[in-house]
Amino acid sequence: MNGLLTLILRLAVILFGYAVAALAASAFVVLLIVGPLGWLPEEIPWVMTGSLAVAVPVMAFFVAYYAFLPACAAIVVAELLGKRDWLSYALAGGLVGAVVVGLSWQTSWYVYQADPTAPPAPIDPGFILTIVGSGIIGGIAYWLVAGRWAGGWRRSTSPGPTGS
Repeated sequence: MNGLLTLILRLAVILFGYAVAALAASAFVVLLIVGPLGWLPEEIPWVMTGSLAVAVPVMAFFVAYYAFLPACAAIVVAELLGKRDWLSYALAGGLVGAVVVGLSWQTSWYVYQADPTAPPAPIDPGFILTIVGSGIIGGIAYWLVAGRWAGGWRRSTSPGPTGS
């Protein structure tokens, strides 16, 4: 029963870590959207009206939705290999971001095939860098919450044989 409880607790920590990673990645994206607008800190209406507190969680739902399957694959690999270093999670987050960009490009290509009169949407290099960067931020946030104890559930908690 102790092993089952350990697995359930680990899955809860993984879920919480994924939620924190989605929030961190969405905050990164929202702040990068504000930057090119050229606003000074006192001119940002989101901060003044409290809309930033709404924009980040709403964006987090989109981030969590689009990154779910690639992130699940990265989390499973990290858990099975017992990766605990931050660099592995940063690189895995960047890879998840690249997969999300690839999937968005593939979706726009299928829309183009369905309606040949509509031009395919070109992918802006700034968009690619934003999504990959938010994946890196999300990977590091996941490591801070859940990645530092990856693979800990695989260790046996029962003491080994004693004696000679």
